[in-house]
Amino acid sequence: LVILICLWNCFFDVLTPKITAIDEFYDEPKNSLDVVYIGSSNANSHFNSVLAYEKFGFTTGFMASESQHFSSMLHLLKESRNYQMPELYVIDITRIKDMVSVVGLEKFNYFDVRKTLDAMKLNMNKINAIYDLKKYVNLSSNQYITYFLSHLIYHNTWKKIDNSYFMNGDEGWYRFYKGFQYVPNANEIRPQEENIWHSDRLELETNSYVMLIDLINYIIENDLKVEFVIPDIYHSDYDISIYNEVISIIESYRLNVINFSTEHDFGLNHDADF
Repeated sequence: LVILICLWNCFFDVLTPKITAIDEFYDEPKNSLDVVYIGSSNANSHFNSVLAYEKFGFTTGFMASESQHFSSMLHLLKESRNYQMPELYVIDITRIKDMVSVVGLEKFNYFDVRKTLDAMKLNMNKINAIYDLKKYVNLSSNQYITYFLSHLIYHNTWKKIDNSYFMNGDEGWYRFYKGFQYVPNANEIRPQEENIWHSDRLELETNSYVMLIDLINYIIENDLKVEFVIPDIYHSDYDISIYNEVISIIESYRLNVINFSTEHDFGLNHDADF
C-alpha cells in the first residue's frame, strides 16, 4: 500500500504548489550544508543564509514553512538527517504558542499545516508526522486522507499549469534563494515596537509538553548540536508567558535558547530596522 501511495503521489507531485523552503531543501546536494534551520516563516526572514555565506563562509538550508505546526518539528528534524549531516541545527520554537491554543481551544488551520506536510516526501517519517497530527487535533476522515493523497486537493491544478510551476524566483511559485525569502520592494510601514519581556509563565498543555520533551530527547539521544531561537518579532504577553515556560524546560536539559527579543547586543534599531 505504501509503495502504491508513493507512486501515486510521485505522479501528481507536479500538480502540488512548491511554496515553501522545504521544497527547496530537497534540491540541495547531499551533505552540503553546515547548518539546517527548522521553523516557521519567521526563519525565512530572520536569517539571511546568502549573506551568512558571503560574510562567514558557511552554508545553510531551511526546513521552514508558514505557520508550521509544532507536531511536525521532530519529523522535519528527522527528515533533514536523511539528506544532510550539518554541524548545527537551529530550531525556531515560536509556533509552540499556537499549539497551546490548538490543544486548549480546538483551533486548527488546516491549510497552513498542508504547507508543511505536502512539501515532505512520502516515506515512513511523513506517515508518522501525519499520525502525530491526528493525535493532537480533530480532523475529519476526508481531511485526514488528503494528507496521504494530496491529489484530492490539487487534482484540478493541471488547468493552471504554466512555466511558473517549474521555476523559482520572481516568475515562479516561490521566491526563496537558499532558504532566504527576499522582498524586492521597500514599503513604508509602522515600525515594530520593541518587546517588553516579562517573567510570567504559562504551563503547557500535556500534549504540547510531550511534543517538546520528545523533541528534546531525540536531540540528546542523537547527540545533535542545536540552538533553539526566538526571533525578535512582535510577541504578545500571552506568547511571552508560554516562551518563558518553554525556555525553562529546554534549559533544564542543558540545551541553549537564544532569545533575540531580550538580547540587546546585536546592534538592532527597532525604529529603523523593522
